[in-house]
Amino acid sequence: MAASGWIMGKVKAVPSGDTLVIMGSAKADMLPPEKSITLSSVIAPRLASRHGTDEPFAWDSREFLRKLCIGQVKEQRQKGETSPYVTELLRLEEIARDQGLGCWSKEPGAVKASIRILPSSTIGEANPSGTKGFVTEMRGNALEAIVEQVRDGSTIRVHLIPSFSFVQVYIAGVQAPSMGRRLPSAVAQKEVASNGKASREAQAPPTLEALQKPVASAVRIILEGTDSFDNMFASVYGLDA
Repeated sequence: MAASGWIMGKVKAVPSGDTLVIMGSAKADMLPPEKSITLSSVIAPRLASRHGTDEPFAWDSREFLRKLCIGQVKEQRQKGETSPYVTELLRLEEIARDQGLGCWSKEPGAVKASIRILPSSTIGEANPSGTKGFVTEMRGNALEAIVEQVRDGSTIRVHLIPSFSFVQVYIAGVQAPSMGRRLPSAVAQKEVASNGKASREAQAPPTLEALQKPVASAVRIILEGTDSFDNMFASVYGLDA
């Protein structure tokens, strides 16, 4: 941490319009540390959890921040210090109110259109033939998705667009070493060391690829099949591929 009270890390995830997950650097044989932070003096609309309904413009807010910050190196001020941008934020909020921007939009239907209603069931539950039936029906079709997590070098967790179904996808034709879990101190270090350098290196390329560009976590997936445990396998492409 710098003497000024700021710390630096890469934005790994954006859970909501006012929250970031920052990933620091790590020494050899250790998982990089992560910290969830809430932006000072900002309150974004709440995203729904599973089977719920968003507050208006919650997804738009999250997507704006994700495209702005994902994969970028950011500095973070420690808790307890007042944001130096409060006056400017209040001024911009007043302008947005006056001009009917964002959550103050006066455009007919804008508020309703901004609200996601998440699926009441999983893909497997919604399809009469289960996950296998869904994959059979959609095999070969390009599905737009947003990568929310790179679990390891061959597994990603995504939101399918526009249904917002949250699924885990295994990349077809790829098998990567297992990553260590984030366990306390010496236990975590020992487990990561036992998994070996290969697991971290296997995770690094897809993680960087998914986070490198402002909108790179938006991908196309083409479903290829399932295994006996109903795990979905797919080819994954960038939107510009």
